[in-house]
Amino acid sequence: MHNIPISCGDYGRCIYQHKKWPDFIWDKSHITALLLENRYQQGRLYGFMDSVGFQLQEEALLKIFTLDVIKTSEIEGEHFEKEEVRSSIARKMGFENQVRRKFGSQVEGIVDVMLDATQQYDQTLSKDRLCDWHQRLFPEGKNGLYEIKSGDYREDTDGPMQIVSGAMGREKIS
Repeated sequence: MHNIPISCGDYGRCIYQHKKWPDFIWDKSHITALLLENRYQQGRLYGFMDSVGFQLQEEALLKIFTLDVIKTSEIEGEHFEKEEVRSSIARKMGFENQVRRKFGSQVEGIVDVMLDATQQYDQTLSKDRLCDWHQRLFPEGKNGLYEIKSGDYREDTDGPMQIVSGAMGREKIS
C-alpha cells in the first residue's frame, strides 16, 4: 500500500513524481470507507441546503464555484479578481441580479471549463471536449508571453514536455 499525494502540496511531491507513477495499488476497503463517509456527508449537506432556501443556496454555489476557480487558477500562477470571477459565474448560472461587471476572456474561459467539468461530469472526456477546454483557456493563442497552438494537442517539435516553475530567469525544470 502506498500513500499517494493528491497534489504538489501533499508531502512535498506531485503525484507524477511518485516512484510508482502510474502503477499504483490501493486498499479497496480503505477507499470504500472514505467514499462512503464522503457520500454520507454529501447527503447531510444536500439536506441542509434544501432547508435554507433558494437565496442562500445561490449564494453558497457562487462562493464555492468562485473559490474553486480562483484556487485552481492560482495553481497555474494566474490571479483573478474575486468579483470578476463571481460575476462571470453568476451570469453563466443565470443569477443575473448578482452580475456587477464585465469579464475578461481568461476569466470567462476558466469559468466555462470549470462549470462544464463540474456540471457535465457524466459526459465523455473526448478529444473534442479537451480541445474545446484548451481553446477556452487560451482564446488569444497565448500563455503569458508565449504563443501556443490553442485548441489542439501539443506538438512535440521542441522535445518532450517539461514542468517549469520559478521566476523568469530562474526557472527550475522538474
